[in-house]
Amino acid sequence: MHERMSQTIAIAVSNLIFQSRVRAAALESGLDVAYADTPSMFAAALRSRPAIVVVDLKELNLDPLDAIAQGKAAGAAVLAFGPHTDAETLRAARSAGADLAVPRSRFKAELGELLRGLLANRSEVGR
Repeated sequence: MHERMSQTIAIAVSNLIFQSRVRAAALESGLDVAYADTPSMFAAALRSRPAIVVVDLKELNLDPLDAIAQGKAAGAAVLAFGPHTDAETLRAARSAGADLAVPRSRFKAELGELLRGLLANRSEVGR
């Protein structure tokens, strides 16, 4: 029997501007928010079995690629974002298991749509 995913989004983002954007989009999508920008907070957030994990690829408080792998291992969909000039890191995020690895500009412009798309995909898989 599989454990049920919570309707929580774990945010591995320490930048306050991006935290607030993710929080607003998450709440708009009906998700609770767990801030997870340190290794201990991230581990605690994963224990709650979040539906989605959002990772800033320039996060300094934890290893972003490791966070992606841990999020996937916990069964979450993973959305990673980083600078458009760092294509290598965006590719590495996809290789680490990110469902989506997008430039910051797309992340900012389409965040609500990206979250809803990940939730819809999870619903389809769960049927």
